[in-house]
Amino acid sequence: MYKKLFLFLLAGCSMVSVAGQTYFTTGGIRLGTDFGLTFKQRIQKKTTIEAILFTDDYASNNMGLVLLADKHRSIVTRNFNMFYGAGLAWKWELIELEAPMVQSRFGIPIQAGIEFTVGRINLSWDYTPILYISRKSNASSTPGFTSLRGLSARYVFLNKKEGKRVTKKLKTPFGKRKK
Repeated sequence: MYKKLFLFLLAGCSMVSVAGQTYFTTGGIRLGTDFGLTFKQRIQKKTTIEAILFTDDYASNNMGLVLLADKHRSIVTRNFNMFYGAGLAWKWELIELEAPMVQSRFGIPIQAGIEFTVGRINLSWDYTPILYISRKSNASSTPGFTSLRGLSARYVFLNKKEGKRVTKKLKTPFGKRKK
């Protein structure tokens, strides 16, 4: 019974995803070990850049920014992908001891995850460990390690076809045709 149900759902998802559109520009929210906003832009075939603006929790004074370049590989269909990449990360923390102090950190993140796009909705889950290699503050502390795990729900602002049309009009390097 469960095997038949699983095969039925898998076949249904495959049919829906074939009709779905791949994305060019997406943006949305991110929930997990952090909360924030995410923006993803396709720059080449199977390559995207992503920006994540996050905070540790709702009541936190901490804020971070992660910039990533990701490579995508299709699983089952072109709308169901695994991705991996690396980039740069910054984090600012407000520490309130005797006097408020802002501490900033710089690090190198790597990322791996899966994503599924159907129509104008893009869902992804990722794991992003960050090794902080420098820290600026008055407090004597060492750089650290943290990891982000999250589910992102994004709206597809431009699909692949619309994105190609825009890059051709703007005459960007990404819109040039190979001869």
